[in-house]
Amino acid sequence: MNIWKLQNFHGKNKNKFFEGWYFKNTSSQKDYAFAVIPGISIGEDSHAFIQIIDSRNFSNY
Repeated sequence: MNIWKLQNFHGKNKNKFFEGWYFKNTSSQKDYAFAVIPGISIGEDSHAFIQIIDSRNFSNY
């Protein structure tokens, strides 16, 4: 897969950069949803993260 090739990383050689991917999942009854957001931030506070959010006001970073 192309995501595993370093040359496809958009933040290469950049001092400030943010990239995240949003994966939303919804129940078949459409009464519950949650999202998983992995990402990377390069700059003053460089870090990678995973954020989880759901439709019941849960959020964790």
